[in-house]
Amino acid sequence: IGPSGKALGVVQLDTQDRAKKFTQDDLKLLWCVANQAAIAMENARLHEKTIQDERSRAARNADMKLAREVQGSFLPDKQAELDSYVCRAYYKSAQEVGGDYYGYIQMPDGKLAVAIGDVAGKGVPAALIMSKVSSETRFWLTSEPDLTKAVCNINSALYPALEKLSKFVTFEAMIIDAKEHKIRLVNAGHMVPLLVPADGSQVRDVVPDEITGLPLGVADEYPYDMVEFSINQGDCLLLYSDGVSEAMSVRDEAFTTEAIKKVLAAAKSKDPGTLVENLKKALDIHAAGREYPHDDITIVCVGRKES
Repeated sequence: IGPSGKALGVVQLDTQDRAKKFTQDDLKLLWCVANQAAIAMENARLHEKTIQDERSRAARNADMKLAREVQGSFLPDKQAELDSYVCRAYYKSAQEVGGDYYGYIQMPDGKLAVAIGDVAGKGVPAALIMSKVSSETRFWLTSEPDLTKAVCNINSALYPALEKLSKFVTFEAMIIDAKEHKIRLVNAGHMVPLLVPADGSQVRDVVPDEITGLPLGVADEYPYDMVEFSINQGDCLLLYSDGVSEAMSVRDEAFTTEAIKKVLAAAKSKDPGTLVENLKKALDIHAAGREYPHDDITIVCVGRKES
């Protein structure tokens, strides 16, 4: 019987001399030998299991590292700029891979599309869906000039899989026209973008809640609405996932959208890079002392340069 109390085997001992009988001391000796054998056997099995676990862990870590690299290839490898518009971003997944998405897509007509999405859930399942979101977004935004139709097509392409998996994706896409200084935006259940005025006025939602449609994957052929607006020189737009507003402190307190607005308003410089960095630092301070992040974090800031 091994140290764990589990029976490992049976020892049978016979004598070749029928005239001799085993004594109680023989039994005690056999008992000691059997116990030592049991300990050695169990240690050997534990050692073998440890080696197998280490090999499995190493293989799993290698697979996750590769998955992280593959997912990273779906995200922009550099920041985007278009004439007087500049984009800066920050991305951090809660696990080795995440379900958040953002992308910059150069349109055939010279415009720039910016998209952000958040798959319900996190980890490998969300990352696999995120890869599909990335490919469908790039395809439809470059092949369909009408933004509302493009988002409808993205929804229709994703709906069968999302409906089967009982998943959904909050999503937002906007197209920047740098010549006419117009921005067209479609919101599919995502966090409403925040406008950060250069004149120091109040940070506010840039689009009304009424145009916010259902997340992707909730209803097939859903008719999304579009809003068109412009921002002034020096103004910025902040797009973010709910991992930002819902980042938790050690006291289980969410960061909140109001806290985001305060950080943006307090920034001395209103350029996109500074706003993203200030928000990142505020999140680090807020979540200090606990496992962070508990949800994927994505921040995208689009600014119009001052002439």
